[in-house]
Amino acid sequence: MWANARLIATPNEAARFAATGPDDARRFFLWFWGKRDPNLITPQNERIAEHFRRLAVVRRRFRLLHPLSLYHRSATARSLAPAALPGSPQRFVVVGLGPESGDADDPAGERSIYNQSGLDARGLVWLRHGPPDSRVPQARASVRLPDLPGMSSLDAEAWCYETAGGPVAITFTRATASAGLQLGGDYIFTPTTERQMSDTRRLLESDRTTLGAPLAARVWAAFFRGRTPGRTEVYYRSAPDTAGLALWDERGVAAALASGPGLLRASVPPGRYTFGLDVDSAGVLGRIRGAVTVPHFARAAAPMLSSLILGATDRAGDRNALLAAMPADLVYRTGAPLAAYAEVYGLAADERGVARYVARYRFAPVRSLLARVLGARQPVVVEFTREAPAEDVTVEQLVLEPGRVPPGRYRVTLGVTDAVRNVKSESVAVEITVR
Repeated sequence: MWANARLIATPNEAARFAATGPDDARRFFLWFWGKRDPNLITPQNERIAEHFRRLAVVRRRFRLLHPLSLYHRSATARSLAPAALPGSPQRFVVVGLGPESGDADDPAGERSIYNQSGLDARGLVWLRHGPPDSRVPQARASVRLPDLPGMSSLDAEAWCYETAGGPVAITFTRATASAGLQLGGDYIFTPTTERQMSDTRRLLESDRTTLGAPLAARVWAAFFRGRTPGRTEVYYRSAPDTAGLALWDERGVAAALASGPGLLRASVPPGRYTFGLDVDSAGVLGRIRGAVTVPHFARAAAPMLSSLILGATDRAGDRNALLAAMPADLVYRTGAPLAAYAEVYGLAADERGVARYVARYRFAPVRSLLARVLGARQPVVVEFTREAPAEDVTVEQLVLEPGRVPPGRYRVTLGVTDAVRNVKSESVAVEITVR
């Protein structure tokens, strides 16, 4: 299994596998492929099938034609390659790059990275990223090939991939014949600029799926203290409604997986995570990957607030009811009521055993610079002084009558001041639209 997977592994993943014992191999491969899953909604991992389809293609189209070439078996021979390629950075051609961290050393007597995989340079890239988005065959001028006897326009080509960081270009040249005294043989990497060298390294230390995800997803997340000590309840809701969620911890292990229509829920320890959220609408996929910090609702000198929930409803309710009533796109109808819900943790008790606090809701318009200068559309502020039995969790709720918030975009926050200790906390802002 590793013999096939290592061809797309990062150096860190290769090092992790080397330190993995036989009893942990299954866990390693679940982690390795799990974080590459391009569709978290389906039970199968499409990336695994995609990898083996690519593997069949590259073994057929890009296998080494001259595996016994001296270039592939001698570091000294590889050091002569730049003689035929004066525009290429010598250290790149000599050292090479590969799917494992040890390949970069390429010590004398060891096989080249191409010989180790049985693929030429094009095959190594295709296996990781699929077919190029654009291709320049016979790219003699673009890769600055010198005039050498017997040289053909077929001895060079260039590929380009469109990535999130912009287009990435990579060039290949047949340059394994006669230890660099002439062109020919198998295709190797031949970047001609520092930028191309950086792009080549980036492509060889990453991989991607070609399963498209053009749908733009809208999503919100909410966090509450968990019912199990030391854990936090995490909620996600998206538009479109059918979604799949994964939270990977700092070791890359999936701490939570959930999928289905409606509200997605997970219970995880507080900390930093990488999250994945995929949505589906009539077979069209949307994909979000990012970082999230799950808060720790421990006791502190000041009260702590959960996320603020804003339900499109005219009645108060428990956490689950208000979460279900919160629109996935955070768009609310003008003239309709709105119900707020939050949990306050750690309010102090006075001598009567009562918690006293001030709750202040603020709907701040999201305005242009000119509107801010002119002072138009002042915030909508609602403030109450509350008393409640002093408990570890105090539920704060408010129902706003219809028409209280005019049409527009708002950043909504809840501030709670503990009157007993005279300390204040504020929730993370929720950005909504009323129209």
